[in-house]
Amino acid sequence: MRTHDCRSRALARALSGARASGFGLLAGRFPARFAGHPGLLYLVALNFGVFRALQLGLFLFVPFVVQWSIGNFVSASGMILWGLLAPVGAIVLYSARESIPWFVAYIVLTLATGYVDYELAWLPPRGPKASLSTSVLFFAPNFAALSAFVSTRLRFPYTER
Repeated sequence: MRTHDCRSRALARALSGARASGFGLLAGRFPARFAGHPGLLYLVALNFGVFRALQLGLFLFVPFVVQWSIGNFVSASGMILWGLLAPVGAIVLYSARESIPWFVAYIVLTLATGYVDYELAWLPPRGPKASLSTSVLFFAPNFAALSAFVSTRLRFPYTER
């Protein structure tokens, strides 16, 4: 058993409720009439720049919030992989150079999530937990679907030339 100092115990106490309330925090940031329909925001505002940034922001942050609310990397079946759609989408919607901040944000969130998961690994699980076989079962579809999506998203601009 690894010994932890006061800082890691304080981190564990602070973040133990943050995972469960992640969706509440996310939902409170957007007007209710636009929830689930980012395209509606574009139709109302007719500002593609705002829509593009909002959509990429959702692609980046929602998978992390979902994983934080489910648990760790294994129990969430690698859900944060879907966050990779933000930098890939930024390559297509902006440019390779302008996609760098999106990729850096993805890497920072991934490393921070890994660090927090490492620090909280000693805590007993809360609530119902999926079995390891169920988690592993969902890893393959997550990887396959993300790979297919990235491949088609990157091929599209080049086939339209």
